Amino acid sequence: DPELFRSVRMGEEMVYRFDLPDGEYEVRILFAEIYWETGSAEQQDVYIQGKRVLRAFNIFDEAGHDTALVKTFRTKVADGKLEIRFVGRSLPMHSGARACAIEILPIS
Repeated sequence: DPELFRSVRMGEEMVYRFDLPDGEYEVRILFAEIYWETGSAEQQDVYIQGKRVLRAFNIFDEAGHDTALVKTFRTKVADGKLEIRFVGRSLPMHSGARACAIEILPIS
């Protein structure tokens, strides 16, 4: 759905917690660089269940400007909670952590 990529949530650090039944899940994080048109120093680390799944990730370097990008990960929920954390690694005046949307789908 292209509408999911028209806005972005930004911050130095963002944490999302979801109450879910125990089991395996596919986590899709939707990204798009909708601000920077000629490059960006914005970097972030992304953690799922405390495990770093993206390190120094730069949306523009991977996809360019105004291009949808989806990263997919598998994880397990064993305590009824799923946590996804975005941590900016950019200059203090920048908001390195950013994402457009999160999709969580049960695998089993």
